[in-house]
Amino acid sequence: ILKSDFTKVGIAYGPHKDYGTICVLIFAVWVGPKMDPGVRKVSCSGVEMSDELAQLLDSTPFGEKFGSAAAAMLRQGGEVLAERKWDGKSGELKVVLTHNGANGRTTRTLKGKWKS
Repeated sequence: ILKSDFTKVGIAYGPHKDYGTICVLIFAVWVGPKMDPGVRKVSCSGVEMSDELAQLLDSTPFGEKFGSAAAAMLRQGGEVLAERKWDGKSGELKVVLTHNGANGRTTRTLKGKWKS
């Protein structure tokens, strides 16, 4: 239970038919918004991250880490394509960072998976 990865806790208490009163604690690494199942894709190019891309990244446990990489790529004039898959129980995020620079095209792919 006492892992340093757990930075969030949910607490509920109330009546219980067998024990009188009960208190439940749920520890988590990340807490995000409720998402509808399905696939969502967002692309962005230019120098700033779009609100739509930021919202998609923030809806996953990898938002901060992947968002920093995406923002850096956009500042360099690159492109970002993000795809989030969610089935209601587990999710997958794939972020493709592409830059067409003086030395040619470079691509970096970031991937992450999580379960609720």
